[in-house]
Amino acid sequence: MTRPEELTIDHEGYDWPRLLEPWQDMLPANFTVRLMSRLGDLFLEFGDGSIHLFSAGDDAVTFLAEDWDAFRDAIGDNPDWLMGDVIWQYEQAGKRLAPGQVYSLTPPPFLSGDYGVERALPLDVRTHFAVLGDIHAQTRDLPDGAQLKLVIKDPPWTSPLTRLLGPIRKFWKR
Repeated sequence: MTRPEELTIDHEGYDWPRLLEPWQDMLPANFTVRLMSRLGDLFLEFGDGSIHLFSAGDDAVTFLAEDWDAFRDAIGDNPDWLMGDVIWQYEQAGKRLAPGQVYSLTPPPFLSGDYGVERALPLDVRTHFAVLGDIHAQTRDLPDGAQLKLVIKDPPWTSPLTRLLGPIRKFWKR
């Protein structure tokens, strides 16, 4: 059995209120990041002590436990919270994370529903949240099932963002 610490990465040193600002419509003003998965999912402690899973890729917040102790007791019975099977597939395919990276999916699962290996791209944490935050800001008021026309302009620099946007372009041209 995989231990949770094998599926998480260091979440210290990030300005979380700023990185998560695009999701202020979904998150409370006061929260603490307790864990970050290799997929960039965050385990947040809200002001009342409750623990929630925030997935920028799924564009969702899910209640998990009443408090941190209850979460720690329950995580062993809920391996899907850290998506170890998915991460294992990425690693078996040769996709490795450098420090400060997460597996970012293109297009994000809330648009495609797909966690396939070919969609996983190791990406810097800040870029991951910047891209998904921008997509969330542009789509948050759309009803479920709305038709989208995604227009992506080339950034004025070359970076991992360029690699992230390429597969999105291909996906939406279908």
